[in-house]
Amino acid sequence: MTLQGERNDSLRTVSTKTAFAWDALFGTDYTRQLVASVADLAVAEKGWQEGRYEIDGSPNAVFTGNTNAIILASLAFRQFGPILRPQYPAP
Repeated sequence: MTLQGERNDSLRTVSTKTAFAWDALFGTDYTRQLVASVADLAVAEKGWQEGRYEIDGSPNAVFTGNTNAIILASLAFRQFGPILRPQYPAP
């Protein structure tokens, strides 16, 4: 959506960070397909690009700390489980 509330479908994107995060949380065939659809968006020495435009499949070639942090947190979650584990009742 634009600031004026109009649709801008040409900018709809499959989000790389969302694909990884959903796959870490849910691990379904659908989420694995999402990750596969963005798997080639990793760039050595730079990280992961933001995503892929739905309209033509081209990459949204922006690199952000947010996207890369979410991907790393998702991979850590898959490997080691939740980062924080609340203790109830408190020790």
